[in-house]
Amino acid sequence: MSNGALRVTVVEAHKDYKQRTTTIKDTNSPTWNENFTFNLQKGDDTLHIKVYDDDVVGKDSIGSAKVNLKKVQQAGGRLDEWVKLPAHLGLGSHGEVHLILQLS
Repeated sequence: MSNGALRVTVVEAHKDYKQRTTTIKDTNSPTWNENFTFNLQKGDDTLHIKVYDDDVVGKDSIGSAKVNLKKVQQAGGRLDEWVKLPAHLGLGSHGEVHLILQLS
């Protein structure tokens, strides 16, 4: 990857696991639409994603994933994709996060 900038829009997420708690509207499929810009240096070719569930007493890991930034280049500089969040040890999935990645 060459020097430049990567704009990441975290659109929304879906969590596939269930726990029985008091139902609070829209907590299992949050929508953010927040933008973040990362300055890229030569050799930066992977975006690491970690998703947590924020609890009253700490936070629980929902899952993590990696996005190869070469996919963004191959898609013409813009990639709109749902990224799966594998469960621990790669067993199943804890959901997915919708990202829009743009190179500039």
